Amino acid sequence: MSKEYFHFKGKYRGAFSKQWNQGGHGHQFAQLKWEWLEISSVVQVYDRLPEQEKVGDFIYVPKIKPKGFRSVDLILEMPDGKSYAKPIEHVVFREQAGPRSAERTNVRSMGSLHLGTTKGVAYGEVFFSIPKPTPPKTIVPATAASKVTPQSTTVLGNANVGVTDNPLLVPDLIAGNQGSTVPLANAKGCMRKGCMAPMGCIGGLFKALRWLFILGLLIGLFQSLGGWLKSKWQEDPLKTKKGNVQLEDQRLDPKQDTMAPQPWNYLVDHEVRWSDFQPRDFQARYTTGTLAFEDSKKLHNHWVNVPVGNELTFWHDLYFDFYDHDQHKVDSLVQYFDGQRKSKSLNVLETAEMVVTFIQEIPYYLVHDGSCQEASGQGGFVAQYHSEGRPCLPEVVGGVQSPYEFVHNMKGDCDTRSLLGYTLLKRLGIESSVWVSREYGHSIMGVAVPANSAHYKKVDGVRHFGVELTAKGFRVGMIAPEHTDMDNWNVVLY
Repeated sequence: MSKEYFHFKGKYRGAFSKQWNQGGHGHQFAQLKWEWLEISSVVQVYDRLPEQEKVGDFIYVPKIKPKGFRSVDLILEMPDGKSYAKPIEHVVFREQAGPRSAERTNVRSMGSLHLGTTKGVAYGEVFFSIPKPTPPKTIVPATAASKVTPQSTTVLGNANVGVTDNPLLVPDLIAGNQGSTVPLANAKGCMRKGCMAPMGCIGGLFKALRWLFILGLLIGLFQSLGGWLKSKWQEDPLKTKKGNVQLEDQRLDPKQDTMAPQPWNYLVDHEVRWSDFQPRDFQARYTTGTLAFEDSKKLHNHWVNVPVGNELTFWHDLYFDFYDHDQHKVDSLVQYFDGQRKSKSLNVLETAEMVVTFIQEIPYYLVHDGSCQEASGQGGFVAQYHSEGRPCLPEVVGGVQSPYEFVHNMKGDCDTRSLLGYTLLKRLGIESSVWVSREYGHSIMGVAVPANSAHYKKVDGVRHFGVELTAKGFRVGMIAPEHTDMDNWNVVLY
C-alpha cells in the first residue's frame, strides 16, 4: 500500500447473488455479486498484510463505494459509533457462511438459498482500510532579496536637488508577487491613485464577502430542503395505488371423503391485489382450508391461564409457538413472493417492501382476548375505535392470531400483522423481528435491510429498521411520529 491508511476488521453480513447461474446449488465464494452489505463490531488494527489474508474462501475488492454506479448499499458503523459513508479500500472478506462441499473443498453451499433463486446471504470476517487524510500543504512565501534604490547625489546649487534617476518602487502586493515591485505611478489596488485609494482593497473584500454570503444562503437552502425531504420520507406515509382484497365463499374440498365423519374440510379462495412504492403491481391468489384453520386455533388452548412472570418472555414464547407451528402452512404465499422476487429482479429491500405492502393492504381488524365490549372500556385508542362501530374479533386467547389464522380470515391488528410479516420474511431468508411497547400499547415489525432511518433496534449487532403495518404508505424505516422513541420498544422475537 503506497498510501497511508487506518486499518480495521469487523463482522460482515450481506445479500448476494451469483454472477452467473451454476449447476446445482453450489457457488464459489469469489464469484458472488453483492447487493447490500453491513459491517459491524468494527475494531481498529495497526498493521495489515492483505496478501496473507487472502487464504481459503475469500473475496478481495480494491474499493467499495457506498453509493453510485456499480456500487453496493453499504452500512458501516465505526468504533466511535458514527456511520462512515466514504469508500473503503483493500477489502478482504473471509469465513463466509455455508458448509463446504465434500467433493470440492473450494466450493461452499448456498447459505440461505431462496427457494430456487440464485440469491442468498453471507456473513463472516472482514478486513478493510481507510485512507488517512492528506495534510494540507504549507505554503512558505519566498523571501525576495531587498531591492536597493540607487541614491541620488545632491550637488549644491544644482536645480535637480532630491530627484533620483529611477522612480520610487513599491511592493506588488495585489499581484501576490511579494518579491516584485512596480512603479508607484502604475500601482493597482490599495496603492492606486485617487482620493479614495484604500477602497481598492476594501471593495474587493466586500465583493468576496458578498459571494460567500450568497454561497452560504444556497448551502443553507439545500440543507433545509434535504432535511425536509428526509423527514417527509421517514415520517409521512406515501400514497400507494388502491388495491383490493377478496374472500370467496367456502367450497367443499374436492379431495374430501364425503363418507368420512364431520367435520369436513372446506376451502376458501383469496385474492389480494396491491402495489408497492415504485409502483409495481402484484396479485396474489391462494387457498386456505377450514381444518388447517381449526388446527391453528387449537394453539391458543396452550396459553389459557399461563402465568405471566416476565412480560417480554411471555410474548416471545407465545409468538414463537405460533410462528413455529404455522411457518410451513403459508408455503403457497412464500412461493408466490419468491417467484415475484425472481421475475421482477427485486433486491432485498424491495422484496421486504413487497411483503410489507401486501400486509398493509389487508384492512385493520382489532383482535381481543376478551369480549369487544370489555375491551372498549380500556379507554384511549381502543375506546375510540369501538365508538366508531369498527369491527372486532373477540375471545382470542392472547389477543393475537397465528399466521395461518390471519391469512385464512384476514382479520388482524398490530401484533398479528407483525407476526405474519416476520414469518414470511424469515421464510424468504430476510432477517426480521417483532417489537412490542407497553408505553405505546402497540407492536411493529423490524427488518434487517438497508434503510435511511434513525428508527432501528440492534439485534445481534445488526440494525433492524422498524415499519408500521397497520396502515398503508409506510416504508421500511417509517413508523408513526408519536412512536419514534426507540427506548420504548423491546424486541421480543427475532
